[in-house]
Amino acid sequence: YINEIQSLSGESYFTDVNIGILHNDFNLTGRYGDVSIDDIRRTFSTINISSDLTDVTLIFEKPLNFSFDLTHHQSVTLSYPATLGKLNTRVINEDDKTSSTTGVFGSGSANSKVIIRAPRKSNLVISSR
Repeated sequence: YINEIQSLSGESYFTDVNIGILHNDFNLTGRYGDVSIDDIRRTFSTINISSDLTDVTLIFEKPLNFSFDLTHHQSVTLSYPATLGKLNTRVINEDDKTSSTTGVFGSGSANSKVIIRAPRKSNLVISSR
């Protein structure tokens, strides 16, 4: 568990990554574990996660305002309050069962971005506090 960080970049295997407060950037490739960030500040710039059989929970400080780009296998579940996000999903490759879900959370001009790649089964949760 890391209580508070500005930025973090790395790879994890069979590891649970738990962050209390994130201020700026987060870049992680995770396999076979969990990623949880409890308080993503409005000041964050970029969250870039490659999630392979890794569950991800991201909780954002209100008001939310970021773009969202998820490339995922059809077995990936995405949970978020519908009132927070305006997302669209389209199939990229029917043979590979790959889709793209993109859009925005919040309103206004989104300078921050969340990019997630989930090629295999994962549970993704987006929430706010």
